[in-house]
Amino acid sequence: MASVGALRVPRVYSFSGEPQGDCPAHILMEDVTRAAATNAPRCPYPMEHLGRGLAQIHRTVARRYGAAADNFIGPTPQPNAWADDWADFFREKRILHMVGLLDSSGRLSPSDRLLAERFMSRLPGLLSTADAVPSFLHGDLWGGNVLVDEAGYPSLIDPASYHGHREADLAMTELFGGFGPRFLAAYSEAWPLDVAYRERRDIYNLYHLLNHALLFGGGYLAQATGVMRRFV
Repeated sequence: MASVGALRVPRVYSFSGEPQGDCPAHILMEDVTRAAATNAPRCPYPMEHLGRGLAQIHRTVARRYGAAADNFIGPTPQPNAWADDWADFFREKRILHMVGLLDSSGRLSPSDRLLAERFMSRLPGLLSTADAVPSFLHGDLWGGNVLVDEAGYPSLIDPASYHGHREADLAMTELFGGFGPRFLAAYSEAWPLDVAYRERRDIYNLYHLLNHALLFGGGYLAQATGVMRRFV
């Protein structure tokens, strides 16, 4: 994301996935100083800047959907094996993967599994769209993963990146409170959205609801099954 140059991304100075001698597994990154409420920022509308910058990142496209390596969505493994069809990728590597994790943890009832199977059989038709280019996505774009620096510019942290439909990123910006109308208006001005985006938004956010059900339990599974029932 940093290489696109559209938005600030904190630099990574060093990292290690495994302990090395006396050095534990770690990631050492640039510190982003948060904006103070009393500052007069050089960027007075950070969400507009974020919208335009995200559209520019999304214009970085690949030939297929996925990524060269698997990664994580939070602590949950996220498979990214390349696929030629977006609906197939989203069904197999996102929804089916998460349903399998929930099932193996004993959190799905037989009726939940049947509902998920029916929903997944509908996905090809539900996700049919003309502009599903394999855009470079942040992958975990909620408010907690955007920092506003002392100059008022947004910074992106903690990505779960892969190439997919840009609507999947935008959908998550609306899942936990949203980034406000300035953000979406600026994005849409830079790259207009399909008129059917809002019909697909909840389908893309189902992936994150299932992940939250796996991680936190609570009412997230009920929200997820409610989404699936609406579309079957």
